[in-house]
This record gives sequence, C-alpha cells and structure tokens, in this order.
Amino acid sequence: IFKNGNGFFIKKLNSQTTENTLTINNPPEALFGTVWFSVKNNTIKSLISTTHPVSEKIKAGNVSEFIIANLGKMAKITFHTGEVFEAKIEKIEKDLLIIMNRGKLMGIGLTNIKMVEFSETPLYEFHKEENKRVIKIEFEKPVKNAEVEMMYMQKNIGWMPTYKIDLINNEKARLVLSANIINDAQDLDKTNIHLVVGVPNF
Repeated sequence: IFKNGNGFFIKKLNSQTTENTLTINNPPEALFGTVWFSVKNNTIKSLISTTHPVSEKIKAGNVSEFIIANLGKMAKITFHTGEVFEAKIEKIEKDLLIIMNRGKLMGIGLTNIKMVEFSETPLYEFHKEENKRVIKIEFEKPVKNAEVEMMYMQKNIGWMPTYKIDLINNEKARLVLSANIINDAQDLDKTNIHLVVGVPNF
C-alpha cells in the first residue's frame, strides 16, 4: 500500500475448470490498465477483455423497481390527485408506466403515482441484465486446480503514519509509530499487507 492512495494487489485465483480457458467476472478497476497474470506449470496463450450480459437479482428500493418486480400483474394504482385505476401492469419505459386499462394501453408518469396495491402477493425482487466486463484467459493446457495470480494497481487505498510519545519517566520517553490504513478499494480480510514509504512511478 502506497501513501498516495494507490495499492498494488496480488490475488490468487483457484481454477476448478477442466478446460483451457478461465473467465474472470467483475475484474477490478485497475489503475492505468495495469493488470498482469501468471500461472504455475502452464503458459498463457491469450488474454481478452470484453463484456457480456450478466443477470443480477435486485431488491426493489423504490416505486419504479417495485412495479418492475411485478410486471404482468393486476394492480390498483392510486394517484396524487386521488384518482384510482385498476389495471394490468405492462412495462416501464424510462419514467413512464404502461398499463392495460379496459382494453386500452395507457402511459402514466411515475411521479404521478402515490401508491400501488396488488390483489395477489407481490414480489420484491427482480432480475436485471447488464453488460459487465469480463477477462478471458486461454492457456496452453487445461487449468484444473491451477493457481493463477492476478496482479494490478488500484486506487482508493492508502496509509498515514501516526506518532505517539509515551513518557516513561522524567528522563525517558518512547516514540511509537503506527499506521492508519484508509481503504475504500476492497475487503482486506486475511490479507498480508506491506506498507510502502513512497509512491509508484510510471
């Protein structure tokens, strides 16, 4: 960990695949693209950084997400004006709710909705698909139980020295140096940490 808010990480990736490729989902946001890989008793043939769709389960945190979790259901919609509609939830397009009311499709601004009630038990989670970055590594041989190391630079982690003077008696004192680590990068549980007095140079 450097004092300027950057860190150099070495992470072991235990591969269980019997193929000669390894996919790393959600790779770190490496500083300046500084990512290196090494593997024991094997050779890396190619490395590709790309994106692919990933489906994630999300808990509804607002009215819009609550409605998305219950698409296709009948609902009682109460507006801020006091008007009430009973309609089938069709879909949401940006800030517009599309409903089927008496055989007609209607668009309603989400900001106009005060409350939504469902006759059946509603869902509170939904799946959202997003394109996320992945790294694909191809090896010369299958990588079952192989130890692959990923090394990279990442920001939002640093350390600051603090000093404390303990008075032993009227003539002697003890100077104690300790370090405060500022970490907004990732979990450091069960991690060996080395503090560097200096900054990396590129």
